[in-house]
Amino acid sequence: MTQVTQVLREEHRWIRLLLDCLDGLLTKFRAEGEFDVEAAKGLQALLERFVDQQHQGKEEAALFPKLLECVQRLQDDHATEREHLERMRFNLFNAALGDPSGRAAFLTEAESYLDLQRQHMTQESLGLLPLAEQLLSEEDDEEVLAEFHRLDGEGLGREQIVSSLRGLCERLGVAVEEGAKAV
Repeated sequence: MTQVTQVLREEHRWIRLLLDCLDGLLTKFRAEGEFDVEAAKGLQALLERFVDQQHQGKEEAALFPKLLECVQRLQDDHATEREHLERMRFNLFNAALGDPSGRAAFLTEAESYLDLQRQHMTQESLGLLPLAEQLLSEEDDEEVLAEFHRLDGEGLGREQIVSSLRGLCERLGVAVEEGAKAV
């Protein structure tokens, strides 16, 4: 737990208490017809000043922009990965023509790509994907999945990917994890 999430979790406990108080005020009014104006004023003041202005203000001014920066960094990683792939393609062409500097340059780019891609996937797996699971509604999930299917229709088929992957693993002596569904 980060210090930021610790502060926000504590404030969420306070907000839940405020909501319980508001619920109690409403319940008492419905059951007894009694409206506690002073309690309502106190609740209204805390809901406006603390919940809306202060708590949500902090989230909107500090947390949400930082989260967007994190997502932007992940998107920027994709651009950097593409740059490495482009340089790898260029250097592979030169290496295939027998240029020893092309081989060395390919290896350097490939190592950079490997490091970046592994770090990137870890960030997505540990941060972005759990966040998506928590935030996306069923409708959002269906919309995104439909777009995935549309985009997959423009790319390689699943069977072609699996077949190529199996062939490369076999050729390079890379063991396929037991239970790996994709392969």
